[in-house]
Amino acid sequence: MMLWMYQSKTQNPPSKIPREVAQATAATFAAQQLADILQAGTPYLVTTGNGLCWRVPLLLSHPALFTPTPAATLDINAQTGQPVLTAEQQHTLMLQIYQAFRQVLR
Repeated sequence: MMLWMYQSKTQNPPSKIPREVAQATAATFAAQQLADILQAGTPYLVTTGNGLCWRVPLLLSHPALFTPTPAATLDINAQTGQPVLTAEQQHTLMLQIYQAFRQVLR
C-alpha cells in the first residue's frame, strides 16, 4: 500500500478536520473502545485507500511506564473526523495494543 505523508509545517494541510480535533477524536475513541491506558500522539496526514487521513499514534500510558510507549496507530478521516476502522481492524488493533503492553511489562 502506498502512503503519502504531508510534511509541510508552513502551509495549512488540505484537510477539513484540524490536527487537534483528530487527536482528540482518537483519544476519545481509544479510551472508550480500545483501552483506557492509551493516549493519542501527534497526528500526521497520510493518503490511504480510504482517502486523506490523520494517522494518530496510540501510546501506552501507565504508571508502570516511565514514558508513553508507542503501541499502534489509528486513522481518522481528514474530511469527516470519523475513525477509519472496521470491526476486524479494531480487533487487530486491540491485539497490537495488548502485545505492546505485554512487551513493556517484561
